[in-house]
Amino acid sequence: MRRWHWCLVAASVLYPVNAQAQGVLQRGRELPPAAAAPAASPPAPSTTKSQTDTSGSNGANGLDPDAGTALFVLGLAAAGAVVVGPFLLPATLLGDQGSNDGYFPIYPYADHFPGYQRINPFYGAASVKNGTNFDEPDYLRPWSVRFAAEEGTDFRGVNRVNGRLFLDTLTRLGVLTNWNYLDERLGHGRADHTTLGDTNVTLRIGQSEKVQVYTGLGWRVRTDDVNTRWGFNFLYGIDWYPVEPVIVSTSLDVGSIGSQWVFHGRGTVGVTYRHFELFGGYDFMRLGAVNIQGPLVGVRIWF
Repeated sequence: MRRWHWCLVAASVLYPVNAQAQGVLQRGRELPPAAAAPAASPPAPSTTKSQTDTSGSNGANGLDPDAGTALFVLGLAAAGAVVVGPFLLPATLLGDQGSNDGYFPIYPYADHFPGYQRINPFYGAASVKNGTNFDEPDYLRPWSVRFAAEEGTDFRGVNRVNGRLFLDTLTRLGVLTNWNYLDERLGHGRADHTTLGDTNVTLRIGQSEKVQVYTGLGWRVRTDDVNTRWGFNFLYGIDWYPVEPVIVSTSLDVGSIGSQWVFHGRGTVGVTYRHFELFGGYDFMRLGAVNIQGPLVGVRIWF
């Protein structure tokens, strides 16, 4: 009995450490393991001259140089379309000439307008009213501010609270900042937590009354009691206003924290009433070697 007693004491002391080490947030802090040195490869078997000759570029088993060049050009063109397409197609598909200004009402579907932005030349600068009519639904401004608060969970102990602020302007430039507080329950009264944030300068690359497409570059940070690490962030997002009072929003982030890569995708569907939007959706984040994902609910205020 005495031997079992000491085993139980040792387990109770070691368990909290092991539990935290197995936590999602703790595993996300760990850097990817260094790649093991490759084992020495055996010497390549010698080949005879006749074997070498039949595998040459002009041999029966070789690839025609012209065919190889054509495949390379096709592959390069396909890669270019994948990379450049998301930045050039939105303006073309939305009929955005680039020179048309986009003004903002006080909230989406204001005055039962079918969409959000008012685009020149249909709504010229003369239609922008002064501050005496600020509370009227048809008041148009050269800027827009949106603040969102949300909560999500992975149903396995990780809870996420998010705050998001987006300032957009007539110049198509804006600023978007996004902050997540992650709290993980490890059992036996223990917990782990961390804060993830990113701030981006945005550019609206496509706009219409019903759709706005934007991209951005900025920085990303992770900070907690263990350490603080910085990195870069790339952002691509779309807001769609299909029919009153529905708003569909989606965004994709690719960046880094220290030496770790971060992939973050999210999508929401919301219903608006004047300045307020109640939304739900799904959030997925690949942080280093772990996934943090789950449903979310929140509220967004437009003004």
